[in-house]
Amino acid sequence: MKGLLKHIRVLDLSRLIPGAQCTQLLVDLGARVLKVEEPLRGDYMRELNPHVFHAMNRNKMSMTLNLKHPRGKEIFFRLVKANDVLLESFRPGVMERLGLGYETVKDVNRGMVYCSLSGYGQSGPYRLRSGHDINYLSISGVLGLTADPGELPVVLPLPLADLAGSVMASHAILAGLLARADSGTGCYVDAAMMDASLSLMSARLAAGLGKGKTTRSDLIRGGGYDVYQTRDGRYISLGVIEDRFWRNLVRAIGREDMARDSRFVTDGLRTENRQAIREVLGPILVEKDLAEWMPLFDREDVPVAPVNYLDEVENDPQVAHRGLMFDLADETGHPFKQVDYPAIFPDQKEVEDRPAPTKGRDTREVLQNLGFEEDEIQSFADSGVI
Repeated sequence: MKGLLKHIRVLDLSRLIPGAQCTQLLVDLGARVLKVEEPLRGDYMRELNPHVFHAMNRNKMSMTLNLKHPRGKEIFFRLVKANDVLLESFRPGVMERLGLGYETVKDVNRGMVYCSLSGYGQSGPYRLRSGHDINYLSISGVLGLTADPGELPVVLPLPLADLAGSVMASHAILAGLLARADSGTGCYVDAAMMDASLSLMSARLAAGLGKGKTTRSDLIRGGGYDVYQTRDGRYISLGVIEDRFWRNLVRAIGREDMARDSRFVTDGLRTENRQAIREVLGPILVEKDLAEWMPLFDREDVPVAPVNYLDEVENDPQVAHRGLMFDLADETGHPFKQVDYPAIFPDQKEVEDRPAPTKGRDTREVLQNLGFEEDEIQSFADSGVI
């Protein structure tokens, strides 16, 4: 954990991956993040997948609070006064019905950066529609890119919309904090997973609609930008787009004649003739093991990489060198795999990481810091406020 945002305090009312990843990015930069959880169930990501929960909630605090209870609202507004950022991921309108919407909150803390992270956004015909990652990817056209018309789209094994939404939300929150430094006032952020998915599609939409080519087959490069099998059953990805890399590739495989072949002299022509390239490269690349090809391609400066599977990623030499993956034990000593913030700040002192909190672990400490006495805190517990 870094200390760049050590003076920023965040209230996280969200559930599941999008909100958790958003505030994980902030806490990894040093922000103090307090998860505010429903007293009985809390964040149900603990139940759905504890490994994911622990990977996305390290270094956070947790308190339980019944936001429907009048005393719970009183506590909430004390928290609002003491924090800089509020993140919520309820369906649009829920916070307003609870009396906890942005217009109310900004009257209590004019400097609050208030972010609502939802599936389809706070406005529009889909605003109240339920959804998950697969739905947002469908609307934005991402799933449509995985197959040609008439074919079954491929369900991605990565929650791309959820993760994109979390990154965009954290980015917007930081922008709000920067603006506050000048103006002294906070702002409202309406972030949506569908919008984030659409932003990832900007290049594909521009290229496809601009050229009138909108199917997967139209947009995929193929040929020198493809995946091939090697003799040992492994797979290698080629990232050959530029002409110079094409020349390096064909030199590495002993087929320099292909650099002069009129079908392959530009990236556009190589894309048009990708099947012809596959018919040549496929039989050649299967003649050697992956471990034989890698140094050969490195020597000729060909952009290649082995296709790693989940149990291989951590031991990849470059991944290991960067040090982003590590184990962090929970309070019972059980280790959970973690991935650190994806940027390195060499001049920043690292702060020791703490495991994800148990539900409500810090409730009493937080309430004491807000000025509540022990007998009052106990009454909150007895009456279901916390």
